[in-house]
Amino acid sequence: MTAHVGACRLRAPPPGENRDEVAHWAQTFHEDFCAEWRASDGTPPSMTLCKHCAYWSFRKGGLTPVDRRDQLAKWWEQAGHCQRHAPLPSDIPGHSAHWRATNREDGCFEGKPRAAQAQPPGPQK
Repeated sequence: MTAHVGACRLRAPPPGENRDEVAHWAQTFHEDFCAEWRASDGTPPSMTLCKHCAYWSFRKGGLTPVDRRDQLAKWWEQAGHCQRHAPLPSDIPGHSAHWRATNREDGCFEGKPRAAQAQPPGPQK
């Protein structure tokens, strides 16, 4: 990408129709903007990298798709699934949906950092 072109990463990728489909964020120009970029109090949201996100599912070794599509093997070794959004209902009975693949260094503004250490339920000592 050039200096005046970037990618809008405001939203996490929705589920797709194909297994291990790669998420691609929309290209935008540097001067483009939308009304969703700032919170109501005027503070900008912060991006959460996939590797730190509570919605990201990763297994050691990454993903091993049958077809690597447009990514190199090294990319897939650090890839997992973004599970931020649930599949949408459809009028087609028995339809399937698959979470899209993202790299650990990808990120979006809908992510949520993982809790440091979740406390088990019940009384604490």
